[in-house]
Amino acid sequence: MTIYLVRHDKVIANGLCYGQTDLATLRDAKDSAQSLFRRLPEQPALVFTSPLSRCSKLAEHCYPNHRIINDERLMEVNFGAWEARLWDRVPRTELDNWAKTPTDFGFPGGEHLRTFQQRVSSFAAENMNREEVTVIFSHAGVIRLLCAYYYQQDWSAWLGYPAPFLSVTRLHNRQIEQSLSPEIC
Repeated sequence: MTIYLVRHDKVIANGLCYGQTDLATLRDAKDSAQSLFRRLPEQPALVFTSPLSRCSKLAEHCYPNHRIINDERLMEVNFGAWEARLWDRVPRTELDNWAKTPTDFGFPGGEHLRTFQQRVSSFAAENMNREEVTVIFSHAGVIRLLCAYYYQQDWSAWLGYPAPFLSVTRLHNRQIEQSLSPEIC
């Protein structure tokens, strides 16, 4: 089993908190895909993507002749009242409460992190135990959860795992390898 976890490119966010807000990327998805071609398999058996355009457009440009499966469980966490809000406008007390319980917090008007974890784990249980080569286009929080699932570890152990924009994390035989975009190196 080999799984490739791909994070989308940088978004036009200007200091905004975004999770499920569907923001455009700074670069065209076709250009972003060019930097991924040599780091991804040519003919994976399965390709999944978050339905948010920053992921789905990238997946479509990387695999234009492949069936791509949109799965809402691969969307980033829903930050609720924080969505599309400047980070410096989020009440400090709320940020501090999240920091105290980074995997057990409910975003005001949004998703509880336990629900987020269950959603992503549901996807992983169905799709990460296959023998086929699989490519998944998603978001940093989802990538961290998928790694935790793959290694059968607590999510908190993966909170610090770097998932830069346009990174590819390859999971194979319980080994992890990360490839970064040349723009990041």
